[in-house]
Amino acid sequence: KTIELDGDVGDFVGCRMSSGKIIVKGAAGQRAGYAMEGGIVVITSDVGGSLGSYMGGGNIFVYGYPTSSGMAHEMSGGEIHLESASLDLDKVKGLISSEMKKGKVYLRDKIIAFK
Repeated sequence: KTIELDGDVGDFVGCRMSSGKIIVKGAAGQRAGYAMEGGIVVITSDVGGSLGSYMGGGNIFVYGYPTSSGMAHEMSGGEIHLESASLDLDKVKGLISSEMKKGKVYLRDKIIAFK
């Protein structure tokens, strides 16, 4: 099943999600994909900090900018895809948590963090 949301959403979109698809046609607040175990979250604009924290599976696609640090904190699986053509590699790497355990973070089509 797919849920489409028009406009910005608050914190924890996709929290503990295990299947399905959420499409956010706008920005998302803090901790999108928190403890997510499966499914797909698509965010067409900017997203707050701690993207994919405690994520164990699934995929997150962001077409805007991650706005603060803590990305992939304690992440143990799944993938985060940052798709904006204007994102800077060094800036994005600085937003990824050193506490990432397992999973992958992509900048467009290149893996920039994995464990």
